[in-house]
Amino acid sequence: MKPRPSKPTICFVQINALGLLDPKVRIPFGGAEVRARAFARMLQDSGQFEVAFAVVDETGGTRLKTTPTGIKVHLIPPHPFHPQRLTVEVRDFYKGIRADCFISLGANEVSHELVAYARLLGTPSMVGLASDQSLGDSVFNGSMVLNEYRVPHFHAWEAMHQANVVLAQTQWQLDWLYRKTGQGGVLVPNPIPMGWEGKQADQPGHTEFDFLWVGRPCTDKNPELVLEVARRLKSATFRMVLDSGRAALPAYWRNHLPANVVITDRLESQDELRNLMKSCRAIVNSSPAEGFPNLMLQGATVGCPCIFLNVDPDGWALEHGCAASAHGDVDTFLGLLERAQKDADWLQDMARRAAARATTCHSTERVKQDLIGAVKQALTPAKRDRI
Repeated sequence: MKPRPSKPTICFVQINALGLLDPKVRIPFGGAEVRARAFARMLQDSGQFEVAFAVVDETGGTRLKTTPTGIKVHLIPPHPFHPQRLTVEVRDFYKGIRADCFISLGANEVSHELVAYARLLGTPSMVGLASDQSLGDSVFNGSMVLNEYRVPHFHAWEAMHQANVVLAQTQWQLDWLYRKTGQGGVLVPNPIPMGWEGKQADQPGHTEFDFLWVGRPCTDKNPELVLEVARRLKSATFRMVLDSGRAALPAYWRNHLPANVVITDRLESQDELRNLMKSCRAIVNSSPAEGFPNLMLQGATVGCPCIFLNVDPDGWALEHGCAASAHGDVDTFLGLLERAQKDADWLQDMARRAAARATTCHSTERVKQDLIGAVKQALTPAKRDRI
């Protein structure tokens, strides 16, 4: 048996992260994966930890064992994620990683199963909240209410309740975690994503189109509502970056796409995304719920503010003036977009505030210390015995 590394090994379990770690594999990933990679690099760069990822390869096309920066990559055996049906094969897979702590971002059936295997192995685990929906009214002990993927909400509850440490993105999440589960968490803000820090722009770039939307074709991102808004706001131009492109839309919208909307398939690089942000007036967000969107931080680094239909992440709109929110009203949302077309000073003021807040509260060095403290808390014997 190989000797255990002298440094603690922290393994991130993010089933969709392979597309981020190995760009040759076209597997869509989202904000949780971007955040996990940033966390992993922080722990690695601290010199105090070895870091690994456990991922799923649905394509069978990767040969990646270690990233260029030295992060080890393990392929999870294909299986249905079900915490009540643990198997010897998957248990031995996690045992073979020889992790000192497992981390999964997102309270769901994947993190619930991971926590169950971790407990079986006597290894501490951490679960990071990725959406305020994890603390919604339908998430409670034994809840059989289904999420949009037809997975019962009790998985989120169990993941949060059984993990040794729960990471919150915002103070709101931290407060509601205690109210909902009776246990505390650790506040670790989202860091500015890798490759974006230090990219602040004093002035926005040349405006080639008005509004940028980026996301997956699912109800928790609500792309159809942006299309409806575009149909009503004919004076504006929209660019939508949508996994699988136009084919991902419902049949009606594929056949009735507004003339002022351009659909773009998955981007090949962060530079493409950065250029799109610098070419528009603002990012628009139609999600019914969020945690803390990485896209907002990315926009903050290049002078591109966000306009939200429903949410106000961490008070960036109402409290800090770093963004704008319609608080769920579509007509107000339309009014904000119309104002963005005409009021460059308003947009630039939001952009300056967003850049300043991102630098102050979400820099790598600021977040790294919080993260390291949370990991060390999970590794302490007292925390191992908590559950």
